[in-house]
Amino acid sequence: MPKPIKITITVEEVAAGAIYNQLDRMPGVVSINFHGDGPKERPTKERANGKGERHDVTNQQFFLNALLAHGSMSKDTARELFVSGNRSIKSLHSLVHVLKRKSLVVTRANGEYALTAKGKRLGVVNA
Repeated sequence: MPKPIKITITVEEVAAGAIYNQLDRMPGVVSINFHGDGPKERPTKERANGKGERHDVTNQQFFLNALLAHGSMSKDTARELFVSGNRSIKSLHSLVHVLKRKSLVVTRANGEYALTAKGKRLGVVNA
């Protein structure tokens, strides 16, 4: 039975991938363990809702359902709705843009968001 011998090598960062691939092609012969100041783990970001939770309803469904229930709402009300639903208000602008491109939402002259006829027909269905 072969006895493994531990060897420490120092590799330039630009060549580490190529060397790793070469050694990885020898299963059972080479076992690679990175240590020291090798690859660093990326810090995990906390989710926008601050709890690390996933929602069971997408932002599109959430917003369309709220518009269906309220009829129309101002931008400030929409922001408050997202905050109360533990959702990032940063996603609201791009969400409204996408829904406008799908012809599901319009912005009225007074600045309120409202569903179009197409949006009302879709109702609670996934946008």
